[in-house]
Amino acid sequence: MPEITGTELRHEIKITESPRDAWQGIDFFIPTEKKVQYLKKILGLGFEILDAGSFVSPKWIPQTRDTSLVLKQIRKAWENSPTQLLAIVVNEQGARQAKKHPELSYIGYPLSVSEIFQQRNTKKNIHEAYQVLKRVRDIILPSQEMVVYLSMAFGNPYQESYHPTQVLEHITKLRSLSFEHLSLADTQGLASLKDIQTLLKMVKKHVGLQKLSMHLHARSQDAEEKIKTLYELGTQHFEGSLGGYGGCPFADDHLVGNLPTEKILKFLRSEGKRKTPDHTALNASLRQSHQLFSEFDPNIKDRGES
Repeated sequence: MPEITGTELRHEIKITESPRDAWQGIDFFIPTEKKVQYLKKILGLGFEILDAGSFVSPKWIPQTRDTSLVLKQIRKAWENSPTQLLAIVVNEQGARQAKKHPELSYIGYPLSVSEIFQQRNTKKNIHEAYQVLKRVRDIILPSQEMVVYLSMAFGNPYQESYHPTQVLEHITKLRSLSFEHLSLADTQGLASLKDIQTLLKMVKKHVGLQKLSMHLHARSQDAEEKIKTLYELGTQHFEGSLGGYGGCPFADDHLVGNLPTEKILKFLRSEGKRKTPDHTALNASLRQSHQLFSEFDPNIKDRGES
């Protein structure tokens, strides 16, 4: 596949790198300059999308209270990178803040298949969240594209009723509301390989996997099998974080992190579907990732990261 620039695909399979998801649950505030240094390194690795922050209440996610400043300070690095930037919002106020940043190509919005998790995550029920989403859409489009994250898409730990058809219904409804780019999230890393296969086969059959990214969380020992399963089912867009750090701060198990981006890259390279970034630059980013999280997150030692 020839090298392509701009907003077109640079690789057969896309990757979103998600440091925002990696650091949002850390209690100790990571200084802005450290975030900026880290994001500048990642911008040199050539990922398609970088999830760089969120515009949400500092009361709930204090770690990203400096997102506006971070975006301004990485602007020059972003201008020299093929990577596009994304930030998360949960309401109209956040959308208006994000709108002020022309460097943001994508605005993410968290929706949930689980009523309980929707309340925990955004203090809204699902119906209310849809109404907010429509208002956010009217602020954001057409100058920026929206990504709707369907959390608890593979099941939930709350004993709520769940069936893959619920996810399909949400996808169909969101597409009817002009939301094309959706992300299916296994928020607590509960999904078995069978769960993943069941949902993706159904979605693939009825609506296809185009413009669907996969945001799975997993314990480190389960990550490679999940990456392989996603690929074999036809996933065209993976989401992860270097080192596998992170996870939702409103979930319950700090041992469950994101899919490690370096493992996604290794697998895709073995299948001939992606060129690995320059090894020196990738390893430097991995080292900086570990230094950053081990300095500010006391749970890192418990997870056994190295």
